[in-house]
Amino acid sequence: MKDISKSDVTSLKEYKLAHSDYEFSPNIEINELAYKIISNITEGIVVTDENGVIEWTNSAVVNITGYSKKEVIGNKPSLFKSNKHDYKFYEKMWKSLKYEGEWEGEIWNRRKNGEAYPEHLRITSIKNSYNKLKYVAIFNDLTQKERNKAYIKYNANYDFLTGLPNRFLIKDRLKSSLNQAKKTKNMVALIYIDLDSFKRVNDGLGHDIGDELLKKVSNRILYSLNENQTLARMGADQFLVLIPFVNDEKKVLELANNIGNIFNEPFNVNKYTIYMTTSIGISIYPEDGVTENVLIKNAETAMSISKDISGNKYTLYNSKMNELSNEKIIIENDIRRGIEEREFELYYQPKINIKNEGIMGLEALIRWNHPLRGSVSPDEFIPIAEETGLIDSLGKWILNEAIYQQEKWINMGYKFGAISINLSPKQFKNKDIKTEILLLLSKSKLESKYIEFEITETAAIESEEYTLDLMTELTELGIKFAIDDFGTGYSSLSYLINLPFDTIKIDKSFIDNISKGSRGIEIVKGIIAMANSLKMNVIAEGVETKEQLDILRELECDMVQGYYYNPPIPADKIEKIYGIKK
Repeated sequence: MKDISKSDVTSLKEYKLAHSDYEFSPNIEINELAYKIISNITEGIVVTDENGVIEWTNSAVVNITGYSKKEVIGNKPSLFKSNKHDYKFYEKMWKSLKYEGEWEGEIWNRRKNGEAYPEHLRITSIKNSYNKLKYVAIFNDLTQKERNKAYIKYNANYDFLTGLPNRFLIKDRLKSSLNQAKKTKNMVALIYIDLDSFKRVNDGLGHDIGDELLKKVSNRILYSLNENQTLARMGADQFLVLIPFVNDEKKVLELANNIGNIFNEPFNVNKYTIYMTTSIGISIYPEDGVTENVLIKNAETAMSISKDISGNKYTLYNSKMNELSNEKIIIENDIRRGIEEREFELYYQPKINIKNEGIMGLEALIRWNHPLRGSVSPDEFIPIAEETGLIDSLGKWILNEAIYQQEKWINMGYKFGAISINLSPKQFKNKDIKTEILLLLSKSKLESKYIEFEITETAAIESEEYTLDLMTELTELGIKFAIDDFGTGYSSLSYLINLPFDTIKIDKSFIDNISKGSRGIEIVKGIIAMANSLKMNVIAEGVETKEQLDILRELECDMVQGYYYNPPIPADKIEKIYGIKK
């Protein structure tokens, strides 16, 4: 028979002491198993006598607090006291134990190393088989739970990329500032900042570069603010500055101007030097709104107006802007309906050979026959279509309609030359554009030589490698390309040399200023000479007078297009005026 050691007796005593309120099995193996379980569970267990002297603990207490069993047993629970709770807290605890026999709640205690930590604690008063009062405390360390809560709270209120407050936190701070301003009668200002053409950086250089750029932008803006002002990231490429105490509106405008000026210097990101501009809108409490939602919306509205100006300018909100904003929404909805109801129509403007005045081609231009507004200018709806993404749907319709009309004319015996179709920058960068074009040509049986695409300098240069690949594939099929509005964008020889353009279209702004002896004529002369050296055709856009025509003829421009010959007109009028069958 095995001798019972002193440690066995001690363990059995500790076990009975801690669990004398339970009804144990006569089977000693079950009791030993239960003892092992409570000794090794992750919850800390402390047993005290009626005076609060600790008589037993399990291993979890050692792991959680850092004290050894020897240091704990014989001591009182005040050993773990954090001093974060006052006398009333403990008085309430002991009253609950005295009258209800238990207490449960969250409490801060302190580890041996001095670190305070939160725990969930339950204390129960029980009597053992000898009718002696004992207190059993079971607790969980909540440190990780609190860290998780703090992490969740941080991510709910701060932007992961920049570390700035997000839109939820800035709204909360704005609300507090407005409540304070109502008492102190001061103003509160918002400066809404949007990075122009940020998508170009993401698409052209990649999202990693875009993310680094956003960090540098936020740091540069932060550097221009004082400690009372808050910068938040509203999402994507938009930021908001909260100025809580404003006594002078001029100070707000000065800050907005300073923020615009910080974009005058380029941002160096990895090996890239990136130039950015920004659009800025301002709203001020109480004149521009008295609630956080209205003030943010109005600052954003003012920012969108700045988009039309560009170049790091700011716009101060006024009530008429909401009318413009509402008008945009109405037009957007009307465009959607107009596409379905076939309210759009293509007009065609002829391109005239300057030598013999014969027709060399047509440019397809969209017109909108609105049931209530009548004829709506493209200048009104095209920017909104581009902003909302509806340009994709409109672009597909234009492609389909122009190809259909060209096929119809050829089948009728008319040959007006190639039809030029404008591709918006967004449409041109659509990865499916090549497939869409080929499917339409295949479906119509139209020869590709009867189609020409016009793209702007901006669209061509933004992603030159993509542009070169797409243009090369399509020109190999016989499709021609023209550079539209030449002289208003990047205008450099490099992309004209690298990209397979057939035609340069000189922007109307140069033609408007053309007159003998003027600088305008020298510029146009230079463009024509450059195009000739590159073996490219030249079209002068916006020709309206005989004087302009005569000068362009002297300069040996190839073609002209404008109201001098014809404005854009419907297909049936093209047939009547130029419809000599070949």
